[in-house]
Amino acid sequence: MNISFAVRRSTCFVVLTLVLLSVSCKRRNAAEFIKVNDPVIALTHVRVIDGTGGAAKDDQTIIIDSGHITAIGPTSTTSIPASAKSFDFGGHWLDQRFIFRVLI
Repeated sequence: MNISFAVRRSTCFVVLTLVLLSVSCKRRNAAEFIKVNDPVIALTHVRVIDGTGGAAKDDQTIIIDSGHITAIGPTSTTSIPASAKSFDFGGHWLDQRFIFRVLI
């Protein structure tokens, strides 16, 4: 009797675990994570770490148009399109992982 009870209890545990996992692993839509819907955005005064081993570049501006990086350069010389929504990223940094994700 004890073995049968243990088998039933283990089976119930496995089934319950599978049910809970299937409910919690729903597909997520990318729109759930997007907070800015503007087609052109400018991230200004950001520190860029490009992952090549070189020194980080301070006070950079990154222009993103329709999900693609179109310009990276010093804030003082990088032209920001009039249609761009600007975000001041002073005190923040971006590395090659962010840049790689945007380029894909």
